Amino acid sequence: AGSATAQTTPADAPPAVEINADGLQRTEVRGLDLAFVRPGATLEGFNRVQLAPVQVAFRRNWERRVSTGTRTRVSARDMERIRDRLSTLIESEVREELARGGYALVEDTGDDVLAVQMAIVNLDITAPDLASTSRVRVYTTSVGEMTLVADLRDSSSDELLMRVYDRRVGRSSPQPRFTTRADNVMEARNAARAWARALREGLDAARTVTATP
Repeated sequence: AGSATAQTTPADAPPAVEINADGLQRTEVRGLDLAFVRPGATLEGFNRVQLAPVQVAFRRNWERRVSTGTRTRVSARDMERIRDRLSTLIESEVREELARGGYALVEDTGDDVLAVQMAIVNLDITAPDLASTSRVRVYTTSVGEMTLVADLRDSSSDELLMRVYDRRVGRSSPQPRFTTRADNVMEARNAARAWARALREGLDAARTVTATP
């Protein structure tokens, strides 16, 4: 008689744990697309926040695609101005929301200080406000999109505790619509407020949650 061999089926195997290259474990944070937390780490005890200036990066070759087929060209000064305005807008909304949640905003480090570094990547504005003397009416079906990447660290040790990602796409319409700088600002502010609220709520919830391997 043949010998029986025990086989492990998928049902018998433990569930896979998704760990990224930084050793962080995937978790859920309401209002954000994706979040990772360091196994065994906790945000409990952090009562103050050190918020770094928001970094902004455009989608690769964005300025070339915007300029294609038009007389208007996106200059380095245009890009720097857009970066500064978006960074200031997002930082303002986040600071206001965190303060509303009772988090003191500080510049120094400490055992109870959580360092938060936010960055906007893949910024793609379909009708940017450019420094041009010509008046050009731009029609689009969407104002564009951008993705948030935020790192939460222990300010004293600089250990990465959590990383979150969230992609936001501006309003869209089946037919092209006249798009202005005001539309861009409104969409950016809406995204910033949503991120600020999600981060504040996520911080509130995560302060007492510990990830386990």
